[in-house]
Amino acid sequence: MSPHEFIDALIPISKGRIPQSFVIAQAALESRWGNSQLALQANNLFGIKADPSWTGPTIEMGTQEIVTGGSVAEMATWRRYPSWQACIADHARFFLVNERYKEALDYQSGAAFAQAIAKAGYATDTQYAAKIIEIIDQYGLEKPMADITAQTNPAPASSIVTGGVSITVASLVPLVTWALNGFAHPIPETVPYLLAAGLVTLTHLLANVSIQWRKQ
Repeated sequence: MSPHEFIDALIPISKGRIPQSFVIAQAALESRWGNSQLALQANNLFGIKADPSWTGPTIEMGTQEIVTGGSVAEMATWRRYPSWQACIADHARFFLVNERYKEALDYQSGAAFAQAIAKAGYATDTQYAAKIIEIIDQYGLEKPMADITAQTNPAPASSIVTGGVSITVASLVPLVTWALNGFAHPIPETVPYLLAAGLVTLTHLLANVSIQWRKQ
């Protein structure tokens, strides 16, 4: 899964009390954009282990732990979720019920939230907040999510987009055929839309010309 595909998948299911930009960036960091074995086999996006309080399904999987400055391979028990959405809900619950992170909940910015939980001792990695903020900045996750979706799903190269209207090249075929047939009846269903789109485009172009003329 690519970063943009991962972001698109999480946008509809990651909105809540925890800043959405933080949720997506942390999930990307911990799950390698949804490609880690833990994410693929257990829908666990955040590397959440199954502590004694967890009564749900689990999965055994190897991990690397830092012990006295060195990396040690060991088996660990992780929480297993039915879906990414369930994982995100459990992840949010952790921050909402843990008094240690109460102050972090005052922040709506993902970057500020990352710094706040790092300050509260969330991770031993001193660069943890910086890594999350780097992802937030690189992919513009602090922008409105609708804008991010538009960026990650651009119009096809075979389309014309102007004045907010997208017209694919294929959609022009009925209009051309209708014109070559002498505007005969019946009128193709797509023609009224294309004519309206053309009017919008013409209005948009004339408005731009007017603006440029006034600037001179």
